[in-house]
Amino acid sequence: MKPNRKGIIAHTAVTTGALIPIGCVLERTKDKTDQCMKRLLDFHFNKSGLTNLQSVSVHSDRGYMTPKTVFEYLLSSGADVVGTVKRMLKCWPYTFLQTLKENDLRTLIDTKGSATLYIKVCPDAGKPLYASAFRNGTQAVATAVSSIHRGHQWEGIAADNNARLKYKDDPTSLRASFFKRVKIDECEDQDASDEEIALVEELFNEIEPYTIEQGKHFIYF
Repeated sequence: MKPNRKGIIAHTAVTTGALIPIGCVLERTKDKTDQCMKRLLDFHFNKSGLTNLQSVSVHSDRGYMTPKTVFEYLLSSGADVVGTVKRMLKCWPYTFLQTLKENDLRTLIDTKGSATLYIKVCPDAGKPLYASAFRNGTQAVATAVSSIHRGHQWEGIAADNNARLKYKDDPTSLRASFFKRVKIDECEDQDASDEEIALVEELFNEIEPYTIEQGKHFIYF
């Protein structure tokens, strides 16, 4: 039982193809969310003591996508992952609406400002893994992790025919007109003894933040 929950907690797997439940695990006393996820997936994909998640895409909301679960279980078993993540210390690279302590190596995203996508990539996770934070321009931020969405793009419609023709000839040609690079101060080096802090800080070593330029009367790509 969780402090803010009443009754039975059921973790359910649903197939995105048929949109029907394919499994359910009840949370036991002293259970953790990632343990429930493992039991649920092992039931379907474990054979002879090994879990094979090749060609399986695991999508989830907050709580399930902890670094340990992603790196040591899902990716190592061959799965692709997509999910939003909690703003926990010793976890993923981005957070917002929190006060960072000295040993906190995360990047703090300001909720105020234009729509901006912040991305860090982990190239050594067996496959490219992207941690992202999206500020929507109305003081809301969403944090996520994905091994599937590699070509992060903005969708939209060109306001005039010249822009449309330019984009048709070269899909990357309008980026300089619509976007500008965001400068973020680097975190100071901290001696972090925690294993998960070190893992995230070492692996996520590139940052590619972009924002929509202000004053442009277009629907942006």
